[in-house]
Amino acid sequence: MKKIFVKNTYDIKLSDKPSNQVIDQTKITKVALIPDNIPNTKPRLLKKVGEKVQIGTPVYVDKKNDALCFLSPGSGTISDIQYGKRRKIEKVIINLDKEETFVEFEKVSNEAELNNISRDSLVDLLVKGGLWSLFVEYPFGLPPKKETVAPAIYLSLDEDEPHSVNSEVILDGSISDLKFGIKILEKLTNEVNVSIRQDNPIKDQLSSVVTHEVYGDYPANKPGTVLFYDKKDMTKNKSWGIYAQDLLRIVQLFKSGRYPIERVVTIAGPRVRQSSHYKIREGSAVSEIVQLKDSEKEVRYIFGGVLTGRSSGDDGFIGYKEYSINVLNDDYQPELVPFVKLGFDKHTFGKTYFSWLLNKPDWQMNTSLNGGERSCINCSICPNVCPMDILPQFLMKSVLANDVEESMSQGLLDCVECGLCDYVCPSKIELTSIVQEKKLDLYKEIS
Repeated sequence: MKKIFVKNTYDIKLSDKPSNQVIDQTKITKVALIPDNIPNTKPRLLKKVGEKVQIGTPVYVDKKNDALCFLSPGSGTISDIQYGKRRKIEKVIINLDKEETFVEFEKVSNEAELNNISRDSLVDLLVKGGLWSLFVEYPFGLPPKKETVAPAIYLSLDEDEPHSVNSEVILDGSISDLKFGIKILEKLTNEVNVSIRQDNPIKDQLSSVVTHEVYGDYPANKPGTVLFYDKKDMTKNKSWGIYAQDLLRIVQLFKSGRYPIERVVTIAGPRVRQSSHYKIREGSAVSEIVQLKDSEKEVRYIFGGVLTGRSSGDDGFIGYKEYSINVLNDDYQPELVPFVKLGFDKHTFGKTYFSWLLNKPDWQMNTSLNGGERSCINCSICPNVCPMDILPQFLMKSVLANDVEESMSQGLLDCVECGLCDYVCPSKIELTSIVQEKKLDLYKEIS
C-alpha cells in the first residue's frame, strides 16, 4: 500500500456536524432533474410537459455528448419545465404516482456474468442506465467520451469536504458490493487505484483492495489530488475519478437492472433540526426532506460541499451528483461598526480576528462575506492552502490577462477546484470560479 502525504490541506471545523445515524426521508411527492449539476451540459429534451415517465426513462441528453443521458428518478407526470436566461433549462419537475414503475435494463449480477460481458457492452449499459456521467475525466473534471479508455481510474473511498457523507456509513454492509464495483472498474481500464484516508476505522476491512493510504485534510482525498501526487509522468493526465457512493450506484444498476434512485446524503447546518445522514430519493425537494429549527430568518441551501456546492433557495432540488445539503443563515445585513470588534466569534485563517487565539472545536458559519470583493494585494495566503503547488494569485492574474501559456505554466490544469483559496482570500476574490471558467473555455477550444 502506497502512502501519500498531501501538504497544504486544511480542516474547517464546522459546527452541527452530521451524526452517523441514517434517517429515512424517501417518502416524497415530486422530484426534479437539474441540468446545471453537470458542468458544460447543454440538454436536448426528449420529453415535454404532461408526458408520463417511468423510473429510468430518458428525459434529456447532452447535445454535444450523447453518452450523457439523464434518466427520470421518478415515475409519474412531467408537471413543469422551468427555464432561465436565454431559454436555459433549469429544472424538469416530475409529480410522482402512488405506484411507480421501472424501466428494466440488462442485469450483470455476479462476477461470472461480468467476465462474460465485453467492455463495449459494459459501457453501453452504463450509458443506457444513465450513470456514465458519474465518472470525471481529468484534467478538466468533466464526464469522458464513451469511446475513450482511461489510463487509470482513481476511486476515493472518502469525501473530506466539511459535512460530507461518512464512508463508514455508506459502506456499512456494502463492502462486498464495493469489491464487485472495483471488478467493474477493472473491465474499463487496466489500472484501478483505490484510496482511503489514513485514519478510516474500516481501513483494515478493505486492505485487500486499497492501494493508497492518504494523509492530510481537505482536499487530500479528492481523486484529482490523489492523481496529482501519484502520477510519475504525463501518461496519467487523462485518468478518471469516481467516489465510493457513485460506484455503489453503478453496482445497484448492474445487480438490479433498474436505475438506482436512493442514496445516503448529509443534511446539516445551524438551521437544521437534526444534522445527520439521510436516505433520500434522487431529485428530492428541500421543502419535503429538510426540517428547520425555525423559520424566523432567511436560509440558504448549499447542495454539495460547503466550499464547492450549488446555492439555492427554498424551491431547490438535490441534483444528480450531490450528496450533501448544508443549511446556513443567509446573513446579508452589514454589521454595525465591525472595525471596533475583536471577532472572537468569527473563524479566521490569516489571524485577522482575535479568534485565532482560541482553540474552539467547531465554528458556526453563515453566508456573510464580512466585506466586498477588492483587488488582490499579493498577501500570499492562498498558496498556504493549495495542495497542488500552485500560486493561485499569479494563476488568476494570468487567466484574467488571457495568457493561456502562462496560465498553463502556473498550473491551470492541475487545479482541483477545491475552493480553499476562495475561503482564505482576504480580498474576497472568487479564484475558483475564475479558474473553472478558463478551464471550460480551454476545453471547448480544444474539443
